[in-house]
Amino acid sequence: MSRRVALLFILFCNSAGAASGIGARDYAVELKAEVTASPPRIVLRWIPDPAAKSYEVSRKPPEGKTWSVLVNKAAGSEGSYADTNVVAGSVYEYRVLKNAVDTGKNAYTGFGFICAGINVPLVESRGNVVLVVDRTYSGDLAPQLARLEQDLAGDGWVVLRHDVGRTDSVQDVKALITADYKADPKNVKALFLFGHVPVPYSGDYGPDGHKEHIGAWPADAYYGDMDGKYTDTTVDDSAAKRPENRNVPGDGKFDQINIPFANGSTSVELEVGRVDLADMPAFAPKTEKDLLGQYLEKDHNYRHKLLGIQPVGLVADNFGAMHGEAFAANGWRNFSVLVGPENVRAGTWAELKPGSLWAFGAGAGSFTHAEGVASTKDYAANDYGAVFTMLFGSWFGDWDNQDNFLRAPLATSTYGLASAWVGRPCWYVHPMGLGETIGYCTRLTQNNVLTYPGNNGTNQLHIALMGDPTLRLYPVAPPAGLAARVAGAGTDLEWKASPDAEGYNLYVAPSPGGPFIRLNRKLVRQTSLHVAQNLSGKSCMVRAVKLESTPEGTWYNQSQGVFCGNF
Repeated sequence: MSRRVALLFILFCNSAGAASGIGARDYAVELKAEVTASPPRIVLRWIPDPAAKSYEVSRKPPEGKTWSVLVNKAAGSEGSYADTNVVAGSVYEYRVLKNAVDTGKNAYTGFGFICAGINVPLVESRGNVVLVVDRTYSGDLAPQLARLEQDLAGDGWVVLRHDVGRTDSVQDVKALITADYKADPKNVKALFLFGHVPVPYSGDYGPDGHKEHIGAWPADAYYGDMDGKYTDTTVDDSAAKRPENRNVPGDGKFDQINIPFANGSTSVELEVGRVDLADMPAFAPKTEKDLLGQYLEKDHNYRHKLLGIQPVGLVADNFGAMHGEAFAANGWRNFSVLVGPENVRAGTWAELKPGSLWAFGAGAGSFTHAEGVASTKDYAANDYGAVFTMLFGSWFGDWDNQDNFLRAPLATSTYGLASAWVGRPCWYVHPMGLGETIGYCTRLTQNNVLTYPGNNGTNQLHIALMGDPTLRLYPVAPPAGLAARVAGAGTDLEWKASPDAEGYNLYVAPSPGGPFIRLNRKLVRQTSLHVAQNLSGKSCMVRAVKLESTPEGTWYNQSQGVFCGNF
């Protein structure tokens, strides 16, 4: 079966059986995991669907592509499956497929996905992140950007920074990124675009289904694709209503719709995210510089657990099943495994609690609003509480325009840190429940062809993250006041306790930018450590460690690093 035929087959299966009595939530399986360490056991639980006839449970390694069926069981009053063929410290990814028939004898399917594990080890080194900064405000925001770089280093990243002009060609910007990747392909993992970095456009399509919106769309995936071939020779379409969508040969906009095949597969190598707050006059008197600085403040506060975050999710759905596309199923499916099914509810944007971890909103849209959800002006007037936001509606998925609704959450004062156009295609962010970044999940979604259910937009170049791609869920409160002093031939390190800590790790690097090497073999339980080496002239860091318990299991999590500079 060819790739395109296979995708059409998935589209047909997902669209079959829709009926007026079936809602978007019915197309999701709302999961959570309960784990025990001795003996090792992972129990999957889900909210039973009265219309379900059977549930198929499958498993694969997180980086695998093929699912192995564990059981196909008739639906019962309790939705659960216990997996005892597991070992502590490993991550397992599960798929639960529901086959159901409603009272009108309409068949439909639902999916749920979850990563689960028992006492999964720490991830201490996250690799290299390429930070590309629009130099327009890089001088004005120098202190905040320096703090961002330190925060990235304090979360295990090594930062490779480039400042570019907003009028540079996308090819020149891509060359900087590609050079970093080729110099160290095993370690360069992520790409953070900050400011109005030149926007690549590609394709001749309209993912939102509007004829007058067919043309080239923004394509940040291009920046993360290190080996795909991009051309500007074949598409000749100037019919789009918006000039930026018109695409003709030689205009600097690429021809490709899908992420190109390379080396036998379609692959974006880097985890890409963008914080672009240009041309947002609805937020006046705040300027673009103000909004960018405000975002950096929010980013720092979230990482250091200075925001009051509530592990809840809200779904505001104004589309329903939509013949099986069921856009809001993305909210029900993803949020349940990240905050627990009992903490996800339907509601309106006005009901968003301050610091809600997740929100999904879908409605008929324009560039500046989604009907029944909110508008960019609403965001300017209200400090909506969601940290991570999924939005869907017409037009605004094409995000490079004035007062664009998809970028509005990033311009709020306190909470909004990430936003994505979720519905065409479906997104899969469940790995965040065991500590993965939102950039990792963006890349997972971009590279999906057949591993997860496909729909309109699958594997296309418009799939993009608005926000910092290195962000994770469940921040840990860091320690404070790290101090170091030479003591004989060694060094004494002391710090103030974290309220979350079960212990601490200490690190040293030649400079504050890292890379950092851990000093202690075992977790340090007290708030001091003597090191039998003179660390003067080096940079030291301490991080709090916590055994995190979430709806996906238990795993070791670390706080942001607290630094003691050269002494």
